[in-house]
Amino acid sequence: MPKSFDFFSRLLLGLALSSLLHGCQVDYYWHLFRGQANIFLNREPLAKVISAQNLDAQRIDKLLFIEKLKDFASIKIGLDKSTSYTCFFDTKGQPISWNLSASPPDRFEPYLWNFPLIGSVPYKGFFDKDRGLEERNLLQSSGMDVLLRPVSAYSTLGFFSDPVLSTMLNYSHDRLAELILHELTHETIYAKGHTDFNESLATFVGQRGSLLFLAELYGSETPLIEQAQKRREDQARFGNFITGVLASLDSLYSLDLARQKVLKDRKLVFNQAKKKYKAIQTEFKIINYDGFLEWKINNAHLLSHRRYHRDLESFHELFRIKHNRLDLMLASLKSCQDAENPWACLQQSISLSAPLPQ
Repeated sequence: MPKSFDFFSRLLLGLALSSLLHGCQVDYYWHLFRGQANIFLNREPLAKVISAQNLDAQRIDKLLFIEKLKDFASIKIGLDKSTSYTCFFDTKGQPISWNLSASPPDRFEPYLWNFPLIGSVPYKGFFDKDRGLEERNLLQSSGMDVLLRPVSAYSTLGFFSDPVLSTMLNYSHDRLAELILHELTHETIYAKGHTDFNESLATFVGQRGSLLFLAELYGSETPLIEQAQKRREDQARFGNFITGVLASLDSLYSLDLARQKVLKDRKLVFNQAKKKYKAIQTEFKIINYDGFLEWKINNAHLLSHRRYHRDLESFHELFRIKHNRLDLMLASLKSCQDAENPWACLQQSISLSAPLPQ
């Protein structure tokens, strides 16, 4: 069957199913079809892009880097073989899409959208920014905290062959490896309806796997690893800080106060958090998080951070028990994607894998 026919038949089938199940959203799904079709029709095989030498030497090097990374991902760290990242798509310097999320302002409760095949998710994607703005404004007018942000990459979970985007080639080698491995993890393990688990697992695999790949490709003494490790330390430091902010707000939200009281007091909690940030401001070595000082209190924004960094310590514990081997760790988590509670499955994997006390 020709690839183009296979692509459009699956996309049209998805559109038809979506239209049947979500009749009022036919126009939205049609816009997704057009956006995905544009990517498909205008992508080029990596081999062709590399041989044509239409890109500068640094970008060609990044494409060759990705080809080697894909082999490493499947052979060394246990990610499924994938047809993704075998083609290139030029975004003309623009974000590939926009991502909308929302939450009530007086509690951490993500607004959920339901989609065929992937289940309930706490965000909605748009190829058209104006569509995203329109829906953001509707949610905002209903009293929700909302966040509409540009997206650097997304995964179609193996349904389609996701391309390398031109904007990815602006990333440093360690960030590029982290991003690609993050997205490939979604194709290997995906727990339907459990976005926090999926994104946090992908964050862990991306961060750990990128360090392993840099050591494999350039040697363990390469300065790239030192820079990447400092970046990871900054990420962890800011992650711990934000976790503290979330805990403080969680405590406030659990007091069952009147809504207006909560909205007033949460500003006080957040302003106190900004003072705490200033105390650790100089500890960051690579990444500048000073933009936090300009943040406005927004539960959707804060939940987006938790979504990608929830309980990374448990993933690290399983990784350690599995002798620091991502392939063994991922193999033990495969069954968790079908579990009713993948987080409980993760804890069970840790318990069953841990050595018995002497």
